[in-house]
Amino acid sequence: MMVRLSKPGPPKHNQIFPLETIKIPTTPGILEPAQPSNKPTRRENLYSTRLLDDLQRQSDHETRANRQQIEIDALLRDEDRARISGTPVDARGLTAREIALFERLQHRHRDVIRHEMAHFQTGQPYASFPQYFYVRGPLNQQFAISGIVKFDAAPIRGNKKETLIKLEKLRRAALAPRTPSNQDRQVAAELARLISILRAGR
Repeated sequence: MMVRLSKPGPPKHNQIFPLETIKIPTTPGILEPAQPSNKPTRRENLYSTRLLDDLQRQSDHETRANRQQIEIDALLRDEDRARISGTPVDARGLTAREIALFERLQHRHRDVIRHEMAHFQTGQPYASFPQYFYVRGPLNQQFAISGIVKFDAAPIRGNKKETLIKLEKLRRAALAPRTPSNQDRQVAAELARLISILRAGR
């Protein structure tokens, strides 16, 4: 549904019943090297990406996937007992609850892929290939429930104009999905702030 800013590097939506809304992670990197000083300069404060670091971390996605997997496993155990008790199943051996879960996970998987690819494609060449976080559902199939696209927001040294073009592209990439998450909007707002700082020459 979630975008992370990082240092330059190679390119790399809902609880079950109901599923959560996708939130695209955003874990930023540092926009310029730290100055060798005990006291941060005004320029460092302006370019702080601490807010972006707090918006979303990979661990948040892992925690969400683990929590949902626990819920899915509990439902599947219930349905195993129901099958033994004679609950009707379809041709695949799935109960009505398992069918509903399977369909919801399929829908979520498609939405996640579409969401993350919008970030990735719009942010090229400064966006990494999406990293996905999966759960295992009925029929032992895996489904993506969230993902991360990393952004390279480091300044282009000695070229303010190209840096502005780069940050504008990343801001558009943060809002590229059809339904941007709240975190996507926060990332876009922070990128807009950095763009304003550059334009002001600070």
